[in-house]
Amino acid sequence: MKYIFQITFFFVMSYTYCQERNFEILGKDLAKAIIKNDSVSFYSLILPKEAIIEKFKTEAEVKLEKEEIDSGIKNINENYTNIISSTYGLSFFSLNAKTTIFKLDLLKANFKIVDSEETKIDTNIFAIQGEIEHKKFTHFTFYASEFKGKLYLASHLINISEVNKFDERATLKKVKLSTDHNGNLIAQGKIELDSINTPKKNILNCILNSPTTVGVKENSKHKNISNDFEYIKSQWRYPYYINNSSDFAGMVEFKYEFKITDGTIYYNYYDFKHDKDDSTFRSIGILPFKVNETVLEVFSEKEYQEIIEEIYLNQVLTIKRIKQFSNNCFK
Repeated sequence: MKYIFQITFFFVMSYTYCQERNFEILGKDLAKAIIKNDSVSFYSLILPKEAIIEKFKTEAEVKLEKEEIDSGIKNINENYTNIISSTYGLSFFSLNAKTTIFKLDLLKANFKIVDSEETKIDTNIFAIQGEIEHKKFTHFTFYASEFKGKLYLASHLINISEVNKFDERATLKKVKLSTDHNGNLIAQGKIELDSINTPKKNILNCILNSPTTVGVKENSKHKNISNDFEYIKSQWRYPYYINNSSDFAGMVEFKYEFKITDGTIYYNYYDFKHDKDDSTFRSIGILPFKVNETVLEVFSEKEYQEIIEEIYLNQVLTIKRIKQFSNNCFK
């Protein structure tokens, strides 16, 4: 079996070093490297190859045969430099450009340890947040890990941003497609704003004046919604493609509702519908959560999975835009 080595997010860490506040040293060193456009110093902060091999061996011992472990270690040794360059290189370029253009003073950032979705799942993950004094970009976030008594960058997800990326990732990970009582596709959840006490009427007006809602049909009190909520109802339609985007598959239509209370937007996307438009595929109507006979009369199982994945991606991007725009309204 061939194992392809990938550097993704996180590696082992000891909280002993957190208590010694080494996270502040890492934060300051990272800030200096970005400001000075010092790529050599930046790459020296990344978790070394030896640490990745050590973690791989620890996890692989109970899952893989010796030959497979040896193959994995060889893969790490051969590909570490190239993967580090490709994953971290773009991040470093972007961070330096943003710092230079907006004249960000990263050296004055105040760093602290925070909880994130990752730390809830794995207590060995260490999330660091820096606060920047700037009217637009106030968040400086990254992940760290310990190796031989020193903290290193454990992910290329290093962000200087308007919003707290830890919170944003937590919201987006909660975006799920599910089924209603008839087996039809829906997407339901909530968006919690940074300003948790923002009045619901203010949130409503913010959304109505944003590009995140198009063709709003109703924004008044709904007869089935209590006075604790503001209400928005609308629908949207967009084209989609299958077979690696080579074949036009028709249009996806859907309806959505927002119930808005102080600091929170509850969303409900439903009645996802396939219309053939001028494609060669027959319309199948309301989309089921799982493939059924009606779907298979028009699409293969693989093609329908592409459609569902496209809808999911669209949902994630939509929720991300709503959260970003709404947070920006109340800075």
